[in-house]
Amino acid sequence: MGIPPKGLTAANLLSIARVVLILPISLLLVREQTTAAVILLGAAALTDLLDGPVARRLGTQSSGGANLDGLADVLFFIAVLVWTWRLFPDLWVLVADYLLLVAPLGVLYYILSFRRTGRILFLHLMTGKFLGVLLYLLVPLQLLGGVGNWYIHAAGVTGVLYFIESILCLFRKELDPDVRSAFF
Repeated sequence: MGIPPKGLTAANLLSIARVVLILPISLLLVREQTTAAVILLGAAALTDLLDGPVARRLGTQSSGGANLDGLADVLFFIAVLVWTWRLFPDLWVLVADYLLLVAPLGVLYYILSFRRTGRILFLHLMTGKFLGVLLYLLVPLQLLGGVGNWYIHAAGVTGVLYFIESILCLFRKELDPDVRSAFF
């Protein structure tokens, strides 16, 4: 990561936009305006896809921007869980089972990262990217006809693996915040 840029960058604005989109998506889903909600979900996914490449292309990458992106991801994924609970109670039973595994692993990771670095470290691992894709697609696919239990199992196992891998990264001798995997 380079010297932190001054002011808001284009990449940081993309991350902020992802958080801001949570409210209109929520309102649209509650009002059953699913087409508009899915369009905004797609826009949110695009902000997540583009923020890192934009920062690298413009030379504005920073640890603050990476943390903002990670925080935006966490907030958006919490929103996906709330939407799932609210809209798809039958799926929520399976999701809740995985949350019983993922939540403690996540809390443990954040505590360990804070103890190791003095701040909460948001790693951008490939398992996290895959989990992000699964979560961004969950609501639209469910609205289109259902994802099935296999999809929830895939997302749940990926969430568990992401936090296990994140914890393993913390125990490396040299902690690299830009690491993509604990395994290679």
